[in-house]
Amino acid sequence: MADLSTPEGKAAMLDKMLNNKALRLDVLKEFSKESPDVYVPELVVADQIAASTAELQKNFDTLKSEQETRVLQDRLSAERRAVQEKFKLNEEDTKAVEKIMVEKKIADYGSAAEFMRLSQQAALPTPSAHDSRTVRLPDKKGDWFKDARQKARDEAAAALHEIRSRNAA
Repeated sequence: MADLSTPEGKAAMLDKMLNNKALRLDVLKEFSKESPDVYVPELVVADQIAASTAELQKNFDTLKSEQETRVLQDRLSAERRAVQEKFKLNEEDTKAVEKIMVEKKIADYGSAAEFMRLSQQAALPTPSAHDSRTVRLPDKKGDWFKDARQKARDEAAAALHEIRSRNAA
């Protein structure tokens, strides 16, 4: 341990700090603050390197941002074309899909186009629209009690089939 009360101890400590790569620039900066008239070439070079590095980083960030924007625009254009082909949309329909995307906060063209298609499709009839006279009652007594769930499913499927066939006609 150096004795900092003597000039030799102070010189040894300063020498040790200047030989430490992690501390060297900080020590030189502090020295430059105390003695601004002393020219320290290492600090000038370090400042020049920092300035050009900052400029290069700024240019890199700009180019990276532009590249990411191009990639995103290309992906969106490809997705837009694919949805136009899949759903056979014209330009007006595509603009309507984009409007839905903004209004409903839907992230992709496919989901928005499907939403638009479903919203334009006629709603299926509700059970109240079904003619209750067409429900068939069981032929045999106890037919419902053998497998009530399956019988209910069969009846529901038959009723749904009948409703769909009426809508198709």
